[in-house]
Amino acid sequence: MIITLIKEQTTKEYDKKMKEKYGSMEKLETLLEKTPKNILYADLENWKLLLENPEEPIRQEEIIITDKISIGENETQILNIIKNEKPKSIREIAIKIKKIQLI
Repeated sequence: MIITLIKEQTTKEYDKKMKEKYGSMEKLETLLEKTPKNILYADLENWKLLLENPEEPIRQEEIIITDKISIGENETQILNIIKNEKPKSIREIAIKIKKIQLI
């Protein structure tokens, strides 16, 4: 089974996450000088780019390939509700599931 997870966030949210993770861009640059790692370099470049384009939405995708998950019809319906209707809470998902069951 192939599952694609997509996370969308604003530049402001990404900036906050990076500050929580590294403290500041300067600290990340110092860390990168001491221990050059590809992920640190990618984080730094993405952070700089996004601060130059603050209105740009951020979309991150992760693909999971596994045979260990078995998804039935109910789970597929829930995933489709989340994907297509973008509910804000679990309660909203539950309401939408009840509407589908009544039809």
